[in-house]
Amino acid sequence: MKRFYLKKWYLDFITPDNIVMYIYVMIVRIGGFRQDCISALLFTPTNKKLEFREKQKFSDFGGTKIVSGLNFLHYGGDRTIININQKNASIALAYSPISGNWFPNETGKIIQEGGNFISWYVPITKALVNGNIVLRNDKIEINGTGYVDVVEISMAPWKIPIKELLWGRAHCGKYTVVYDQITLRNNKKIKFLILQRDGIVLKEKMVSDDTNKSNIISKDPNFRINLNSDKNETTLTHPYFDLKLKQNLLLEDSSVITNERLKNNYVRKLLGHFSGNPKEKKIVSDATLFFENSEYNGKAIHEQVLWHWK
Repeated sequence: MKRFYLKKWYLDFITPDNIVMYIYVMIVRIGGFRQDCISALLFTPTNKKLEFREKQKFSDFGGTKIVSGLNFLHYGGDRTIININQKNASIALAYSPISGNWFPNETGKIIQEGGNFISWYVPITKALVNGNIVLRNDKIEINGTGYVDVVEISMAPWKIPIKELLWGRAHCGKYTVVYDQITLRNNKKIKFLILQRDGIVLKEKMVSDDTNKSNIISKDPNFRINLNSDKNETTLTHPYFDLKLKQNLLLEDSSVITNERLKNNYVRKLLGHFSGNPKEKKIVSDATLFFENSEYNGKAIHEQVLWHWK
């Protein structure tokens, strides 16, 4: 048995009236210690309405459904469904893909050292998200667009060779951009990117909105990212297009290893000390895609994670 293993499902959505939510479903094993948890953060245009992180005990059925009592995540196929039931809140959402899945490479393993690896793949680059969120007696109907990805890590946290991660997903009109730039401790960069056009997913088969062209426009990772903290802007420059992100909401700016995410105080401090104490900044931005002499506007969620190795 590996001494460390993490699997994390990430889901998000943004509605036209700027309701934003992201959800983590995680399984973590450290030696003989295991902790499963669900965390969710909901933001409305006026104020943050919901934030919770709850310890769970999941069962895994066939790799596509994990369940803990009334809470479950069923992913893959025609729809991804998540249900969360807490004392004063419930979430019921269905993700119906309108763009296909994406494996950045053949295996999904973006870093591998011996038998240990970090994998990242995107079951849904863009989806219609429908459902409802109930907060006490307040019911919020959700109709928006969202994204789903999965990360698996079998590499011990103190052996992770990363010092910076830049990730983002932008839905701009009929186009989607997803990017991931990893800077290793030796300053080598690993990059992944996809630009794709909306299609219709039927029974796991992608049908493009233009039958004469592939849904995937480009997977060329030849891009550059510029972070302008003074203007709260991020610019991605690519030979085929440019993507400009202008911050309008800071979702999170904190340590990745918090007491809400990892309840055990001893394990949390030990993990933070030996794992470079990663800090995360997650942002919602107005997104503008400049492509083929046209502009396409939309929304993006993106983040920067920095490790502080000694």
